[in-house]
Amino acid sequence: MSDPQAFLNVLAPELKELVRKFLHSLGECSETVDVETKKSGVELRVGATANKPAGRPRILLFSDGPKKVFAFFYKPSRLAFSKDRFSYGLMSLHRGNSEEVLEQLRQGLQFLLNDFKPSERPKKLGRLINVDIPRD
Repeated sequence: MSDPQAFLNVLAPELKELVRKFLHSLGECSETVDVETKKSGVELRVGATANKPAGRPRILLFSDGPKKVFAFFYKPSRLAFSKDRFSYGLMSLHRGNSEEVLEQLRQGLQFLLNDFKPSERPKKLGRLINVDIPRD
C-alpha cells in the first residue's frame, strides 16, 4: 500500500478520519486490495494472485474541496494507447453521518471485489453528479 497521507491531509478532520478508517479496514478483506496514491487521490483495485492478474475494476477516491470526497467506479480501457475509462458511477461521500458514509464505502468495496456485478451495485451509486473527475 502506498502512503495516502498527502490525500488525507487535504480533507476536513471528520472526513479524514472516515477515509483513514476505511483504508485501514482494507487489510481485513478476503482478497488483496492494492492501494495506489495518485496526484488526485487514492486508487483501489483487487490485487493480483498466483492464479489471476490484478483486476481491471477500480475505485478512485478524490476530493473536491476539504469537505467533499467522491468515489469514482470505473474500468480503464483494454487498449494500451487509450486513456478512456468506462464509468460505473460516482458516489458522493460528504453527506450523512459517519456510519452511513462508512457503509457506503463498504458497499462500494463489495461492488469492486465482485467485479462490478450489477446485483452488488451500491444503492447510493449515482451517474448524474456534477463534478470534474481528475485524470492522473
